[in-house]
Amino acid sequence: MTFRRSILALFVTVVATATFPFLAGCGSTPTIVQPPVGPAYAVAFNPTTNLVYTGDISGNVSVLNGTTNTVLSTIRVGGTPYGIAVNPKTNTIFVANFISNSVSTIDGSTQTLTATVPLYSGSNNPLEITLNAVTNKVYVLQSPGSGPGVLSVIDGSTHQITAEQVMAGASSVAVNTTTNEVYVANAQELEIINGTTGVVSTTITYPTPFTTPTLAPALPVIAVNETTDTIYVSGGIGTDTVYVISGQQGQIAATLSVPQLGGSIAVDPAANLVYLASGNATGYGVSIINGSTNTLAGAIAFAVSAVNAGGDTAASLAVNAAAHLLYVAESSVGFQAVATPQSTTSIVN
Repeated sequence: MTFRRSILALFVTVVATATFPFLAGCGSTPTIVQPPVGPAYAVAFNPTTNLVYTGDISGNVSVLNGTTNTVLSTIRVGGTPYGIAVNPKTNTIFVANFISNSVSTIDGSTQTLTATVPLYSGSNNPLEITLNAVTNKVYVLQSPGSGPGVLSVIDGSTHQITAEQVMAGASSVAVNTTTNEVYVANAQELEIINGTTGVVSTTITYPTPFTTPTLAPALPVIAVNETTDTIYVSGGIGTDTVYVISGQQGQIAATLSVPQLGGSIAVDPAANLVYLASGNATGYGVSIINGSTNTLAGAIAFAVSAVNAGGDTAASLAVNAAAHLLYVAESSVGFQAVATPQSTTSIVN
């Protein structure tokens, strides 16, 4: 079932402390637009068609107009769409279904379901999905849990799995289409895979492994700025460390302390900004890293009343660089579009 509500314009405060300065590019009250989409786990944006795709707990993908934030259509996929990846070159959308342990393929021209790809049954449910738009390869990472973490490679044209690789403890995957490299992170290291051969070419060990206060396994998340060839590895929920890795040098360039990290991350390559979900039991928001200086530059805080008692953080983030919007999928509040700084020069310390 899909719940539809009228568009509601909300406002968020910008944290103004020594750690989180004002964001001048957003104006005094950055606007949040909350379209008629219910609780969401995944979001992705197609810059070619200006369409936003969100996945909700009911097994639906909603298609929104990127300008008006209105729902254009709803597509039934598998159980709990947990990740969405868009190939703007082929106008194809790939959806990782957590409960169904499968990947649904959507034709972006007709907004119809065209294929369903079952994933490796010996592993747990898919955590993340990404793709290389140039090679048209889709990468799906299944969580380790009680079974092995498995990285599956799907041919975007044939919708067939072409490779499966066990990745011990892996929790996140990202791709650099320029270098054709695939990055897979776990709590101890980042593995770099050659996209052509499928072989791990480099392993970068973190100076300090990611841990959580409860000593539960950390689930790092990663994002890549292809313009600067920089990889950002966030420790994920319950951690406070982000490693900045130079793709060209193959080594850690900076270590940042970011309080109360959440489980999602996104990069705006045009503005050279990095957005990280953050939050606790009293509220949640998005921390912002200036990619030029590798410093924590600001944050957008969401109203406490918009958060449930569990202290949810954003489940998924996506960037519309042209419109300076950050799309936020949150499992309690729902989908939101947030005005963001236009560049690193818009951030005033």
